[in-house]
Amino acid sequence: RTTATTTTPALGLTQCLWDSHARAPRTSCPACTRALAPAELAALAAIAHTCFDVSGLDPAAFLPLPDIDAGAFAVSLMDGTRYSFPITHAARVRDVKEALMASTGIDVRLQRLMHNGTEIKAHRDGQPTLLWACGVRPGHVLQLIAVYGAHAGKGEIQGAARDRSGNAQGSQYDLGVDQAFVGLQIAVLHLYTGEGFDFRHPEAAMRSKGFTVRRWTMPPAPAELDAALAQSCQLWVVSNRSVLLNDEHRRIIQQHYQRGIGVYIWGDNYPLYADANELGKHLLSTTMTGNVLGNKTVGPWTGSIGFRPHLIMTGISRLFEGHSVATIQPGPYIEPLVNGSEGNLVVATYNREGRRAVIDGGFTRMYPSLWDDAGTARYVINAAVWLTNMENRLDW
Repeated sequence: RTTATTTTPALGLTQCLWDSHARAPRTSCPACTRALAPAELAALAAIAHTCFDVSGLDPAAFLPLPDIDAGAFAVSLMDGTRYSFPITHAARVRDVKEALMASTGIDVRLQRLMHNGTEIKAHRDGQPTLLWACGVRPGHVLQLIAVYGAHAGKGEIQGAARDRSGNAQGSQYDLGVDQAFVGLQIAVLHLYTGEGFDFRHPEAAMRSKGFTVRRWTMPPAPAELDAALAQSCQLWVVSNRSVLLNDEHRRIIQQHYQRGIGVYIWGDNYPLYADANELGKHLLSTTMTGNVLGNKTVGPWTGSIGFRPHLIMTGISRLFEGHSVATIQPGPYIEPLVNGSEGNLVVATYNREGRRAVIDGGFTRMYPSLWDDAGTARYVINAAVWLTNMENRLDW
């Protein structure tokens, strides 16, 4: 059992000598700590490769595993429907997710397959992930979460009850499903806290979908920001009247943005867009300017005013534009989303080359005193969901 020449079945050998944390063969015996000879390591590597990189493998010709093959595990959907799958040493997460897509129509990238509260993905470090390596055993029940709700992309939802602003009432009409984003973190650089702006309402809205929130009211040390963004799916930046982020902060933000985390850049009327403009130039080739008194509610696009169809506008028939707002300047890559009551561009999006961002000139929408105005809570939720960038993730 402690050498690669043992007659112990290969699974027993890999259980003994395969380091599941490092995902590589051990270099010494865990029982006696004896260093393995080169010949032993070579033989073990061949067996471990066969067990864990199962491309082209015929399981029946390789290794009988009655204790695994005799069992099955189940996947439970949020509506209670269950699908059963046999589990073998070769069973891959990818195969299960593709089978679920065939049965449910839910795109593999919009599925979160949860095991004991942790998402298991089809790939890790570019390699297929095996269910057995993720701890899935016969009799286990996994949960399948479809991250988008049934009404994704629909602004006007027929038959829905309405709130006082005319928007569909109920979280089932949000873009994202409640608690579908457990385990995902949103980092927030909340650099303007004047006028009672404490971020409690946006944070509560994010948490309703399962997100955790890490927030700073002053820029952290660059190393701290770097470590936090490495664990985050997106960053929200609320700008102040003067530049508070330095070149190193911006370099770190750009680096994580390039690898695929979402970014929401918030400014407001002059001069509350200092950092918004620095980031806007670096990431999106655009800025914002000016001071337009909005304080009105807009509806679907009329040709000069209102919002275009978009996943962020799911379940929104009316949207408060903000009290006083800045105007987003045209850019080569951004797409207009919301034009205010004066026809000025208030919100634009970026969705290219696997990256997503939003730039917005009206952060007063998130003020506690204005939070209950038309569509704000749903808009914030939908933006956070869209910025998870699920459709573009490669590991799914």
